[in-house]
Amino acid sequence: MTPELNFLVSIFQLLAIVIGILTLSFKIGKRDAVIDHNSRELEALKEITKDLVRTDIEQGKNIAVIISEMKELRHRVERLEMSHD
Repeated sequence: MTPELNFLVSIFQLLAIVIGILTLSFKIGKRDAVIDHNSRELEALKEITKDLVRTDIEQGKNIAVIISEMKELRHRVERLEMSHD
């Protein structure tokens, strides 16, 4: 091989290595961006889940209060009916 050909082969090898490194860096950056995006979405879903659980618990408490109030009203109606008999 002539020195010029060796130099040209070396330049192409260097160019291939640089392109490979740049491609790898781009793919890693893209992967990191996807991971960051997914992490933000998971955090938002976590907050939504907390709110849903909190709402469910509050509704359960409200239902218990409503049932208790209805029992009291039924008891009052029964007493009223018994007083009219």
